[in-house]
Amino acid sequence: MTTKLSQSGCELILIGFETGSENLRNFLLGKKITDLQLINAFDLFNKYGLRSLAFAMIGIPGESVETINQSLKMLRRLKPTLIRQAIFEPFAGTPLFDYCKEHNMFTGNKVSANYYTASTIKLENLSSRELKLYQLLYPWYLNLNFVEKYEDKYKKLINKYNGKSEEELVLQEVKNSVLLDDEEISQMLSNEGIQHFKYFENRTYYCLVN
Repeated sequence: MTTKLSQSGCELILIGFETGSENLRNFLLGKKITDLQLINAFDLFNKYGLRSLAFAMIGIPGESVETINQSLKMLRRLKPTLIRQAIFEPFAGTPLFDYCKEHNMFTGNKVSANYYTASTIKLENLSSRELKLYQLLYPWYLNLNFVEKYEDKYKKLINKYNGKSEEELVLQEVKNSVLLDDEEISQMLSNEGIQHFKYFENRTYYCLVN
């Protein structure tokens, strides 16, 4: 099947990766997709030169630093061509909306226009500021434990923004600064032929640079 897709001229395969936590992916989101199935699928995509896009979410009920690290580790292993990341948003009329309501998780904030700015639920193990920081700097977190030579550089960049307040993290000037910093370090890695993740077109897509 993968060979036929490659021969047919298929340009991009979209996969609902969502999270690297099997527990959240299968028992909360109901995806019923194992880590091994994801690994086998993306290995085939990469083997046959098929471009892939992994849809990822953060801020899922039960999210923690540990589950985000599981997502980062899995995405490093899968190496999708593109990653599209969004903040979890429970829609009215869905089981997850009912779940959030039953567990008194709603903050009262209005639904974000694009799901990339803030969460409308409160998480027990992750603050709203921490969530925004992960969302803002996601590809840099991906490059930790992935780009060994520049790991200290990425840590310094993360620390540069870690001191920002929750309100500052969503300012356009801060976002623009992040993109400029990312372009600078990405160019250095590209010049050395080092594989890494970077922002792509805008802050909601990330790409793997080979």
